[in-house]
Amino acid sequence: MGNTHNEINQIKRLNIENFDNINMPIQVDEFLTEIKLHLQIFSLKKQLQSQNKILQQEIFLRENIENEVKKHKSTLENLVVVHSNGKGSTESLGRWGVWEMGR
Repeated sequence: MGNTHNEINQIKRLNIENFDNINMPIQVDEFLTEIKLHLQIFSLKKQLQSQNKILQQEIFLRENIENEVKKHKSTLENLVVVHSNGKGSTESLGRWGVWEMGR
């Protein structure tokens, strides 16, 4: 009975609008099944909220990483200078600590 008492206490925390009408006389098995169903729904909602929070954090982190990659890519593109001979090779970037490219 202790387990059922705990479930009933949890039900009290739920929004009463979520419950179906309870017909009298109460069929205990049906009533407990209904309570368990609502507890499961409540638990799944909490789990979904938690997973959404984690997902939002991951999205924020990925966006920050993408912005950093774009910034570094732009910096590297600005460092690369095409030779005036038009062959498409690049100048040495040794002064920037970048290996010479295209030679």
